[in-house]
Amino acid sequence: MNKHFLAYQAKSFYNAYLALEQLKPEDELLFVVPRLVNGAFSVELIIKAILTEKNIAYEKAHNLKVLFEMLPLDIQEKIWQYLVEKAPEYSDKTKRENELLLMSDAFKQWRYYYEGKTVAAFDSRFLSAFANASSTVSAVA
Repeated sequence: MNKHFLAYQAKSFYNAYLALEQLKPEDELLFVVPRLVNGAFSVELIIKAILTEKNIAYEKAHNLKVLFEMLPLDIQEKIWQYLVEKAPEYSDKTKRENELLLMSDAFKQWRYYYEGKTVAAFDSRFLSAFANASSTVSAVA
């Protein structure tokens, strides 16, 4: 896997997420699912780019918690530090770990939301903060 291509793709999905977040259409529900899917997928690709950079093999998985826990501990800590700095409401370790668990399958669940299956509710503010922290740290990892 090419780490530069992964990072580029991660950035493109992150930019799409940010663009969808900025839109204020008459019917906001039209953009909820694409926004969440793009945000979660950008985080997945960012983490996979870091894993590739560090020569850490990963299976074909989408679970953000599993992928995050594969990162070296120093990088995990940098992501948490940056996240808390920018979003202090997640300074409680248990709260942020619970949020990560809740959104860990967001890409897969929300991508198939149209099938009528129940999806885990999570704080979209956490997704924003986590995506921002992950993308920022990946640039220096």
